[in-house]
Amino acid sequence: MATINLSNSKGRDAVVNTQGVVRPLRVRWLDEQGRQAASARVLKATIDRDVSALERSAGGLDKVAQALIQGDPEFDTEARASTP
Repeated sequence: MATINLSNSKGRDAVVNTQGVVRPLRVRWLDEQGRQAASARVLKATIDRDVSALERSAGGLDKVAQALIQGDPEFDTEARASTP
């Protein structure tokens, strides 16, 4: 932070601090119809790995979570689900 000394012909003086102000750049992304666009993360999987299928096979969401913790499964980041 820098300081500036100001004075005038009447003998008045002041010391002023300076500070840079950076305004964040606000960007709005709109779709073709002018609606606000938003990002989303999508995980692709087959139907047998859907949340509802896992919940049915495990017997509840809490049991799905427990199975994931105990099994410590790895997933293939290179696998691509087929799209219709």
